[in-house]
Amino acid sequence: MTQHDDDLDLIPSVEREQLDERRGGDRRITTGRVPAEGADPMVDHPAHYNQHPAGIECIDVIAPMIYPVGTAIRYLWRAGLKPGAADVQDVEKAIWNLNYYLEQLKNPVVIVDGSSLTDDEG
Repeated sequence: MTQHDDDLDLIPSVEREQLDERRGGDRRITTGRVPAEGADPMVDHPAHYNQHPAGIECIDVIAPMIYPVGTAIRYLWRAGLKPGAADVQDVEKAIWNLNYYLEQLKNPVVIVDGSSLTDDEG
């Protein structure tokens, strides 16, 4: 059983069987996007962002999001998929980004004439 088997439990069994058939038994679902000819595959559609049970690429989900939230999702998305990266570190990075965003929400900073003011000062 692979790490992706749990994710595939969210897909109804008939659909899962069809997906398995299409992929020749490979349990990972990919978007089918591949790097452009001559492009670095770790930069252009890397596999760790391109293999998700939903069959969509991470960037398509996070593009419209606020940066720290999208970044947190990106780290959670790739956890267990990026070669050489520890799952724990990816989750810690996601938490760091969410904590950063939470701090910004709690203590907004407003820039006025090149000086920063918090709500308490303004």
